[in-house]
Amino acid sequence: MAYDLYSVITQWQEIGVYGVLLPFLLIFAISFAILEKIKIFGEGKKQINVLVSAILGLLFLQNVYLIERIQFILPKVAFSLLIFVLFLLLAGVLSGKTHEASNGWSWLAFLAAAIFLIWSLSPLESEGFGWDPVYYFFETIPQWIVVIAIVGTILYFLTKEPGSSSSGKKPKKQEEE
Repeated sequence: MAYDLYSVITQWQEIGVYGVLLPFLLIFAISFAILEKIKIFGEGKKQINVLVSAILGLLFLQNVYLIERIQFILPKVAFSLLIFVLFLLLAGVLSGKTHEASNGWSWLAFLAAAIFLIWSLSPLESEGFGWDPVYYFFETIPQWIVVIAIVGTILYFLTKEPGSSSSGKKPKKQEEE
């Protein structure tokens, strides 16, 4: 009996690969990576990290709303990443052989990423590129401005090199006597 790819995907959907297995693996992988990176239980405690990550993944499966949110958001995020990567490829082709990013391209890439992030986190009720996400965004723009300002400030201070000044001026050297 020959199967095509569509019937295999339908069978996976029927047995719960998309509704149970993939959300579990996603939460397990993310939480395991975080636990391994921050070493909250100490060095060489891989078994504890696996156990805690598995428990977090299983607890996540208890909430159907969270699973539905992941199943709604992840395709949009994947689509946004695809468009963003294609944008970067196009920018790389158009910029020539230089490997230094100009400020214009950097800000344009940041703006595109922010737009696709907002779109991917739009409400559940709105489907596609309708006006609902745009209306919702402009309805709550003061909250977005505050959130973006806070995140931007935090990212600025986290990525600022120690000893560098924001004015761009070099400190004067003290003369030796």
